[in-house]
Amino acid sequence: MNLIPGALRSMIRRFSASKSFVRAHERRTCACVGEIYFVDRGFGTRGIVDEISCGGIRFRPVHSYVLERWGDAVSVRFGGYALDATLVNVSPKGYGLKLRTPLTEAEVDEIVEADEAMFGRAA
Repeated sequence: MNLIPGALRSMIRRFSASKSFVRAHERRTCACVGEIYFVDRGFGTRGIVDEISCGGIRFRPVHSYVLERWGDAVSVRFGGYALDATLVNVSPKGYGLKLRTPLTEAEVDEIVEADEAMFGRAA
């Protein structure tokens, strides 16, 4: 009996989002230049906030290596905002951050609209 295919399927299922998974807040794309600061480690790095929602942010660092620091407290600064968050996901696409204090829909709209106005793009 070959156990490898079964084990492989089990691992894939483990990392796949459930078909019934629904995000609490709509993600919006943007391209806000900013910085992430790792509070406990005492250092920061520059990058781009490329997705934002009321509850979270995806931050893409400018460096090519990814620090696997799940659960770390971070501060994200961009476009006049300084937001406290927790690092909840690390992938080649960037860091998934859960905001400690959710943004309002109006604040998300303001951030996305300011980004679009700066670069002359429409949503």
